[in-house]
Amino acid sequence: MIGCIIRVFEAVKRFAQDGGEVVGICGGYQMLGQAIHDPQHVESRKDLAEGLGLLPVVTTFGAQKATYRIRARTLPSSPAPSPPGEGGLEIEGYEIHMGETKSQTPWVEITHRNGTPVKILDGSVSSTGRVWGCYLHGLFHNDSFRHAWLGRLGWQGVSVSQSSRFEESLERLADVVEGTLNMDLLERIVWEN
Repeated sequence: MIGCIIRVFEAVKRFAQDGGEVVGICGGYQMLGQAIHDPQHVESRKDLAEGLGLLPVVTTFGAQKATYRIRARTLPSSPAPSPPGEGGLEIEGYEIHMGETKSQTPWVEITHRNGTPVKILDGSVSSTGRVWGCYLHGLFHNDSFRHAWLGRLGWQGVSVSQSSRFEESLERLADVVEGTLNMDLLERIVWEN
């Protein structure tokens, strides 16, 4: 199983090095960083796990889980994930994670948690803007954000009226992936290490 995980990590690194767009949300964001520390053994028996090293972040797990409905906006100066020169896209979603990730390259500012105004920088983005992550679940449910990101990747003509068809196609894709993969084995790989 460890060999399988290492091959997946190597494939993701190669994809990023070849100019592919790599996105990590929550645990995926943590894995894109340099390292994950777990001094209280919240998630495993290990004190430290190396990350993919694709983002300049380090995560430390804590015992308390953060759960918030959030509103946020992208930072105009960030190279991702908005199209170049744009920023300030409004985002709604939620956070649910254990731990804290230190970032020197945030791309989003959380403006509200559970309705309370805050100013919290989140996420990290590579200098190319092609590798990025954050803690914001539900990110791609935001039409303006999703359309801006897809437009940056080269998609043309995605209109808001096509949103329901897009959602349906994502559901079909998820069904195909789930039907193709050995989900029991994948869950054992993820949860037994």
